[in-house]
Amino acid sequence: MSTLTPVSRLLPEPKRYKERFFDALLTFLDELAQQFPKDDLIQTASLAVRFTPPTLVIAQFIDHILPYKDHIANQDTQYFLHTDFTHHYRADERNITKDEFQFHMDYFKVLWEDSASIPADTRRSIWMHMTKLVALCDKYLKAVQLKKEHEVTDSL
Repeated sequence: MSTLTPVSRLLPEPKRYKERFFDALLTFLDELAQQFPKDDLIQTASLAVRFTPPTLVIAQFIDHILPYKDHIANQDTQYFLHTDFTHHYRADERNITKDEFQFHMDYFKVLWEDSASIPADTRRSIWMHMTKLVALCDKYLKAVQLKKEHEVTDSL
């Protein structure tokens, strides 16, 4: 009697992509923290992510960043600088007020526009990291979907 390996065991594990995503995000945040050592907001974000469960981090990325993956792929700076993101504010999932959320969004826009603060090579690096994070997140979502599809098939 031969035993067949369920297809789901041959598929990439979502956990692996989630871990790779989280590691890539930490690398990105470390680079930002080194680039802006006196920037309290960046330093705080870099530390806060380390104490946040990776599942929550990737879920937030899926909800708030992934919808803009085409703009990230195109490195569409103007879109991010001129779009009002306050419609993304949801009080039930934030530990900050809407005004604080707006402050953070405006802060990063001003920081980006200040070319003296961000040299061209750092801007390229930011786009590269964001593109990588989007790709890993997409792979994670595909792995989750494939696992769900094949769990149903394996149980038949």
